[in-house]
Amino acid sequence: MNQSIANGLRDRTASSRAERRVRPYPTRRPVCPTNKNDPVQPLEVPIQPEPDAGNHELKLLIGLLILRAVFGIIIHLKLHWNLLA
Repeated sequence: MNQSIANGLRDRTASSRAERRVRPYPTRRPVCPTNKNDPVQPLEVPIQPEPDAGNHELKLLIGLLILRAVFGIIIHLKLHWNLLA
């Protein structure tokens, strides 16, 4: 009798395995369901204005003037007072 119970269990597990193999993967649902009659609207991306080129040039000019002043002070100290020897 135990053999028949074991055979029954084996048959059930085998049949459930076969069902799992035959079953396809779960169908994927669309992420955003759309109506077939509605046309697809493109995503609108706002156009970013370009940064002002004059402002960039002004910053560059100020940076160069600061560098010139720093190197001018260093050269002045080195040549005239010999402090950075």
